[in-house]
Amino acid sequence: MSLSHVLYTKRLRLEPVTSEVIIAANRGRAALEASIDAQVDDGWRGEHVFGAGRSTTVDSKPRHMLVIHEAARSLIGEVRFEPLRGGEGYEIGYAIASSWRRQGFATEAAAAVIKRLEDHGAMQIIAGCAMTNKASIRTLRRLGFELDGSSARGNAFWWVRRPSN
Repeated sequence: MSLSHVLYTKRLRLEPVTSEVIIAANRGRAALEASIDAQVDDGWRGEHVFGAGRSTTVDSKPRHMLVIHEAARSLIGEVRFEPLRGGEGYEIGYAIASSWRRQGFATEAAAAVIKRLEDHGAMQIIAGCAMTNKASIRTLRRLGFELDGSSARGNAFWWVRRPSN
């Protein structure tokens, strides 16, 4: 399953990280901004998407979406999704620039990606979260995730969401 098309929410545009976007990012901030028609917020670092030689494609299929605030025309975060072994689900993650947090953008962006994944047959979606990250725990609960207490790792717990029938 590929999310190769732009998704829109009430306030956001979710832009797939395609090979063209990666090439633009490698050319620098100005090229990235031109390719996504948005400014890069200074608080968004992008290391989850573009940093440390990280590959953002699986078999040429985008697995990251850039979160762009439409009114401000600003790149404020990302949503990551990776297929689980067995192909029946995905692991999801998200990050929002600090100056844009606590306004529901992570929930709004992740909900759009989750809907698309479930519309295309994802039977479960999981997310890891540090036990101390209260904001992310609230986000996961708003998104319909339940704690999977059997899969704690260190100071992190795993959460699971199964589509409603």
